[in-house]
Amino acid sequence: MQKAHGKNTAQSIFGVHQIPTTHHICNLLVPIPPNTVFALLVGIGDGLYQQGYLESFRAVGGTLLVALDGADFFASEKSACPCCTRQTLKNDKTLYRHTAITPVLVAPGQTHVLPLPPAFVQSQDGQEKQDCEAAAVKRRLSAWGPHYAAWRVTVLGDDLYCHQPFCQGVLEQGMDFLLVCKPDSPTLLYEWIDDFTRTGHVRAYPLER
Repeated sequence: MQKAHGKNTAQSIFGVHQIPTTHHICNLLVPIPPNTVFALLVGIGDGLYQQGYLESFRAVGGTLLVALDGADFFASEKSACPCCTRQTLKNDKTLYRHTAITPVLVAPGQTHVLPLPPAFVQSQDGQEKQDCEAAAVKRRLSAWGPHYAAWRVTVLGDDLYCHQPFCQGVLEQGMDFLLVCKPDSPTLLYEWIDDFTRTGHVRAYPLER
């Protein structure tokens, strides 16, 4: 827009007369703790909920669906910091990563989503075992579960979350869950399902496509 019209929306709307480079923006943002914006995310979500704008998002059993997933926002084999987690690759090199659990309010047929406060996978002082996505999502559930339980929430996730401690933690927060459960992942669970199917205690429904 600047080249074609001699002005741009950053200037006309926000009064930014000299747009900084991506590198300079990163230098400004990196020192700021991420939880600085948590209150903003919470405030936006609470406002939409209290004003009734999220009612159109209700789906399974009249609940609001919160999808959990991990996302890398930094990965390098050369650069690292004390907060990086480390992954050994097949070539024996080390991959240094920064990962976040990004909960998002979603709904079938909705073109918009609502981001909620994330949780970060990072090195924890005093812990020998490396932090992981499962531990980070557990911290997030403990920190924010009581706040969002009143919304009547169903938690969505892949089979990484499909294990008894996480499911129990979700239920203890007063929320429901709907998780991917592959037959070759929690094998013990499918052994139980097979037994219950034979005794008629479980009914299987074909997937609709």
